Amino acid sequence: MAAQNDYTVWSNSTTISTRAVNLESFQLRNIGSVDRAAINNFRLYVKGVMVGSAVAAIASDDTVTFDLSASPVRIETGTAEIKVVGDIIAGSGNTFQFSLRRASDARFVDTDLNQPILATREGGSSFTARSATSATVDSGTVSVVKANSSQSSNVSLNATNVKWATFELRAAGEDVKVESLDVNAATSLDRGLDNGKVFLNGIQVGSTKDLTDAADVNFTFGSSMILTAGTVAIVDIYADAKSTTGATFVTGETAAITLGQGSSNAQGQKSLTSINTPTGDVTANTVTISSSSLTLAKYSGYSDTSMLAGTNNAKLGSFTLSTGATEGVNINTLTVALSAAEAATITDLMLKDNATGAQIGSTKSAPGESNAFSVNVSMGASATKVVDIYGNIKSGSNAGTWIANIDASGTGSVTGSTVDADALNLQTITLRAAVLTTATGVSPDNMNVIAGTGMVKVGSFDFTAQYSGYTVDEIKVKIPADAATAVTSITLRYPNASGVSTDSTQSIVGSSGSQAHATSTFAGLTFYIPAGTTKKIDAYVNLSTIQNDGDSGKAVTVVLDNDDGFHATDSAGTATTTMSGGDLSSNDTGGKGTLYVRKSIPTLSAVALDTTAITNGTNKVLARVKVTADAAGDISWAKIAFTVGKTSPSNALVIGATSTVALWQGSNQITGNFATTSATSTTVLTSTVTDTWGVSSTGGTLAFFPSVEQKISAGASATYELRGTIGGFSAAGGYTLDTSIGNAQTTASSTGTAAQVGSTFLLGNAVAPSFIWSDMSSVASVHSTATSDWTDDYLVKTLPLTVGTLSGTI
Repeated sequence: MAAQNDYTVWSNSTTISTRAVNLESFQLRNIGSVDRAAINNFRLYVKGVMVGSAVAAIASDDTVTFDLSASPVRIETGTAEIKVVGDIIAGSGNTFQFSLRRASDARFVDTDLNQPILATREGGSSFTARSATSATVDSGTVSVVKANSSQSSNVSLNATNVKWATFELRAAGEDVKVESLDVNAATSLDRGLDNGKVFLNGIQVGSTKDLTDAADVNFTFGSSMILTAGTVAIVDIYADAKSTTGATFVTGETAAITLGQGSSNAQGQKSLTSINTPTGDVTANTVTISSSSLTLAKYSGYSDTSMLAGTNNAKLGSFTLSTGATEGVNINTLTVALSAAEAATITDLMLKDNATGAQIGSTKSAPGESNAFSVNVSMGASATKVVDIYGNIKSGSNAGTWIANIDASGTGSVTGSTVDADALNLQTITLRAAVLTTATGVSPDNMNVIAGTGMVKVGSFDFTAQYSGYTVDEIKVKIPADAATAVTSITLRYPNASGVSTDSTQSIVGSSGSQAHATSTFAGLTFYIPAGTTKKIDAYVNLSTIQNDGDSGKAVTVVLDNDDGFHATDSAGTATTTMSGGDLSSNDTGGKGTLYVRKSIPTLSAVALDTTAITNGTNKVLARVKVTADAAGDISWAKIAFTVGKTSPSNALVIGATSTVALWQGSNQITGNFATTSATSTTVLTSTVTDTWGVSSTGGTLAFFPSVEQKISAGASATYELRGTIGGFSAAGGYTLDTSIGNAQTTASSTGTAAQVGSTFLLGNAVAPSFIWSDMSSVASVHSTATSDWTDDYLVKTLPLTVGTLSGTI
């Protein structure tokens, strides 16, 4: 029996009847002559599945015991194969035979009764020992294979004592003495290897010999190489990376080591049998011989960039050092080459380790055209290191490009040979002047706002930095002089250098004489715009309450002053005191950036009709609208103009004369006059003008002027219904009646009396106000239609608005 692993030393079929059992222990005894250490790593299998833990070796009483009590193995009824396998590693010439000696050596327990079961022979007779066939261990053998760790990477030219190959030798059956090995070195140019050596488990055995190319060189060991059965021995082959004459190889040559087939060069230590070791040639990896290498490359993590004159500690370049796979390199010199003009623009040139920030070499306070840094940088084989170049750029340096050239040299860490890299131009650094561009951003839409409200956004302004970050620390904000009394203070909101939103607030300093603006001057701001970005500064106003007649309707805008009170600094410390785009006003874009201050404001909204079906009859609800006063104060209105559109066969649909049209609030009809214009009329609309639009008309404007202004308390609302007489719903076809309240005014108008607001804009139905209202802000006089606190539909929420749609088909 040859020594081998996973040999079945005992096997038997076991029949389980009645019910399942638990196997709690199993013990075999070796009754052969083999030494206890000759067989090890015993494992127990039930139905082909390993159970329990492996038993390392035969015990001193020649037994192998598997204790399964902590986790018994359940065996169901039927036939189950139980076997034990082990690794035969020695015992040449001796026998082994494993036997289950007693029934109690296999402890089975009934799973129901929890009682031990005594095993019997097949057929139910009394148990007798169950023994495997006796086997004799053959004489020793030696296996030889190339190790997975055998050298595969390149070897340096002229390197000495290089490990070229690694082999694994394993004796089995008995200890084996290897008396000699044949070592063959096949080199690509047939030059062999110098000073060959054989190492066993890290220690040289035998003498040193040149490895003649393509010829077996015999190394003898006496009794120095005895392989222990079952143990892997490591054999390494060393030699110098030189020819057998000591000559230098050419880069790219190769060498491969082979252990040649042996002939009775080994002997079993017990059987004394001669063994061929190895039984055939075993060749290791082919290894390439090459020179050391050092390369330079631009660091991919740093691109061409722009910088400002006057910048200190500027990163002026970044490069990657890489060594080859042959050996490491001790770098001793890094040289930065500059043109005369480039050298004149900087001071304090230095190198830094990109990973740690540590300085490499000394500082060149006054760089020249060639700047050699003496360094001590050790790098292993196949290693990389990133190095950065820093310096201070002088103020006043001319705009243009700046490109450093880098070179590197050193020595091989193993061979000590000189290693030079190819010089390399690094990133292009462009010296520029910093630029700060300013523009009005997207300001809020124009709106009516409540007096006394705080932090109302009125304007947004864009600041764009190029080639450098900027810090704006001073800004002067202007408010139109006639609106200054409506504002108590201004707040600027902006990001600081950490990106954190920051607020700065200043009060208003009133204008005097002919000055057109009141101002707020901000100092100590920390508004930061990083290079290559656009950041916003937003302006908010804090509004005062209405104190005087005329305060209502004040138009509030903000202006950033271009050249008075502005101060910004770039990263090089250069100051800018003028914005690029002149004064910036929040209302530079039409329809945005103006706030109209009111004591209170109305909101109009549609209320659903009870029915949307057209039917003939009187007192029909044509439209329904709700007017709500802001909680800030009461409001009043003096006109609502409804735009009515109708479609019907032959324009037959009518809503009756103005005498039949009424405006209702709940169950109360509101007294007043209706005026009309047709859709094509150019008649000026007043409270006494009517322009009939009945049969054949497509509709027009129907304006209601209440006899008494309609007041709505703060936070309250009133719902109004437009009612009329519908006729002409008779011929076949489709009918619609749409009613809406327009938003005729697209620009702001001055406040005035109710009559003034109405007369100012009574220029035809295209521009007449659809809604005349008051915030009841008169101070000097008790509010009435005659006080100057009335205005029109401009910016009234939520005009234009559809307030009724009726339809029907016959």
